Amino acid sequence: MKNHTYHYKMRPIWKGMRERKTNNTVFGHLWENGVGCPIGTVPIRRVTKEDILALNSLDDKYKPHGSWNTSTSGPKNVLHPDQHYHAVGRTKGKGMRYNGATMDLCITAPQVKPTQHSASRIHFQMGDDFIQAGITVNPVLYKDHNPRIYVFTKAGEKSCFNNHCDVGMISVRQDLPLGMALSPVSIRAMEAYSTTFGLIKDQASGNWWLLLGRKSEQIGVWPEQIFGQTFGDKVEWGGEVFRAWLPSPQMGFGYFPTGKRLEDAYIKRISILDGNFQYDRQVNNIEAVSDNTRGYGVKQKIDKDIETGRVIYYGGPGNV
Repeated sequence: MKNHTYHYKMRPIWKGMRERKTNNTVFGHLWENGVGCPIGTVPIRRVTKEDILALNSLDDKYKPHGSWNTSTSGPKNVLHPDQHYHAVGRTKGKGMRYNGATMDLCITAPQVKPTQHSASRIHFQMGDDFIQAGITVNPVLYKDHNPRIYVFTKAGEKSCFNNHCDVGMISVRQDLPLGMALSPVSIRAMEAYSTTFGLIKDQASGNWWLLLGRKSEQIGVWPEQIFGQTFGDKVEWGGEVFRAWLPSPQMGFGYFPTGKRLEDAYIKRISILDGNFQYDRQVNNIEAVSDNTRGYGVKQKIDKDIETGRVIYYGGPGNV
């Protein structure tokens, strides 16, 4: 944070929309002292030198990406050479300009093997660069099978999870660390818990912010200059898995979507911030894409409840 000052107050993501009581997760006390880090400091998850070396040595095929960044050979449903699968709603059209995007994400804990990962996230593409933010079960990154908050940044020739490199997100909150485990977790057909994510460009400075929670708390920032493009041109919301040469892991609840919110992993209240910094909460230029329908599915629709907006249902048992 040396030589950086970020004080700009972002406007609420869903300002003006009516609120209702939901099981939107709260973060509670993350620390033994019930407060957080000392004033003037921010939390950084303890990572050893060996951890950094291991993460930096990962093959590029392990690292997340968008469905547009996947190379395929042969007809649809042939296994991807890079072993990633996606079930997403994504924007259509060329020549689009986006200054941000948001989502309200259902918290799930899909089952994965130790070398695999399964994520539910927003993917914001900026030319050849991108940011991902969401929830992942990733034993290689976190050494457990808990759903945890993550970001992944690709800027130029560099890329990394969280803040493990100099293009990673710069944390600005002393009480909300990247990598924190989320609890409670949704239980299919019983109880759904969710939290809100936003990737928003600061109109004043051009920097990019990660916002988290229903109150749009500012968690971290990326300086504009690290990216080769100053706007987004593609956005997608949904699930991504990495199979690691094994039968692929679960996505979401591990079931194909039915289009019913209590039964499915879902992303609701999606929106994009257009080139004029106006929020579009209908997001009509969107298509549902699953690049392996044997293992994963996706449905999307506008909910009759205007507060919910467009909903993306996704998931699957994998095993492909």
